[in-house]
Amino acid sequence: MLRDNLNRMISFIKDNMNMLEIIIKKYEKAASQEKEILLAAMERKAEECVESAIKINQHILEERGKIADSYYSSFIDLNILKIFDEKLLSNLAKTAGFRNRLAHEYMDLSEEVTVKTIRKILKLYPKYLLKIADYVNK
Repeated sequence: MLRDNLNRMISFIKDNMNMLEIIIKKYEKAASQEKEILLAAMERKAEECVESAIKINQHILEERGKIADSYYSSFIDLNILKIFDEKLLSNLAKTAGFRNRLAHEYMDLSEEVTVKTIRKILKLYPKYLLKIADYVNK
């Protein structure tokens, strides 16, 4: 049951990542009045990706008898699996901070930083998903 839920969340993140790829390409070509709508869509999809990854992390950590102190540490604590390098975990953990800013400080986010961070998510999360899917399905 847990493995099925984790695989469902992994698929959800993959679907959101595909949507993010499509939206960011449209954003890059869009007229300025359309960019605001596309930016909001990207922010939502990025937040869903990070939130789902955090849930996956928490389930895996709980299964190992560990409770993460924060969303940030839910990534860092995955080092107990010995399948991630520390740099990747550190970069993934930073996406939890971005998620918090999206959820709580959305009026203060710069468009440039938001787009840059979403591009980082698009590079980092496929690596995360590969390792997590391998772990879940072993």
